[in-house]
Amino acid sequence: MAIPLDETCCVSIPRSVLGEIAALTRSQSEHVQTELTKLTAADHSPTHFVYKQYGDLKVFRCGGEMRLFGVILENIDIDGIGFDHLVLLLEVSEHDYDQAGVSRGQARKLQGKFGSLDSAEEFWEMLDGAVFDEDEIASIFDSD
Repeated sequence: MAIPLDETCCVSIPRSVLGEIAALTRSQSEHVQTELTKLTAADHSPTHFVYKQYGDLKVFRCGGEMRLFGVILENIDIDGIGFDHLVLLLEVSEHDYDQAGVSRGQARKLQGKFGSLDSAEEFWEMLDGAVFDEDEIASIFDSD
């Protein structure tokens, strides 16, 4: 679904996932960067790019072999925090769901926890990672 250009889409990437990204081959890294850029470009909602879905767990395909596993939070408005779309990455893997280290239950818990937050402080404490927008995604992949 196309989204208005004034809506924001960001990706939260925990340190563990940044480590997984750093360990990728150049080709794998390029596929992941392309997918993260698409997710944050705001031409479509992130659900447009979902390859497979297992309950609240979303899988995004990066090239032929790489997968991003995450949760999509929508319309977050807590004490001045405003995200129209926020993808919480849980893992980057060469494996499909049955071999990846994430579960539907993990995704469902995250959805529930973020849905019940009352303050910005709780939000930032719960968030396990930095938040990147389209312009900041490239900084993850800079090798200089």
